[in-house]
Amino acid sequence: RMPELIRAFGSEEALDAEGCKTTPKTFLDVLGPWFRKYKLVPGYVTHLEILKDAKKELGFSSLIVWAVLIGNQTLARIFWQWHAEDHDPIRMALIASQTASNVARILNNESKKYEEQATMYEGWAHELLDYCRAQRDAQIVLLRRNIFWP
Repeated sequence: RMPELIRAFGSEEALDAEGCKTTPKTFLDVLGPWFRKYKLVPGYVTHLEILKDAKKELGFSSLIVWAVLIGNQTLARIFWQWHAEDHDPIRMALIASQTASNVARILNNESKKYEEQATMYEGWAHELLDYCRAQRDAQIVLLRRNIFWP
């Protein structure tokens, strides 16, 4: 089941091999059915729909999701660090963790690898939360809204 999703992620339609930017609409058209069916990435379809409606481009969050789905923690870390500079790194680390856990449930032969990665991604969020001076500060950080990712 999952290998089909991985192949779809690398398809010419998803990558737009002509060198043009892949729009959220294209991404939704090609990969949306997989994300709806397997419910691997919390809030991802809604995220793509919000980006499409706001006429925004795909960003590092989509690259992080891709890296997590293919099990490449090195790429996930690189994209997450770039994403962290301007966005919500704690939210993205937690989404990466939940995504890896969801993949582990589906891919029995690689479940241990994905569970270990899920723990690692959650650790990224913990590292940042440790900078909060008080528990209330951490709660504010965790509960703040993000208009592009529900």
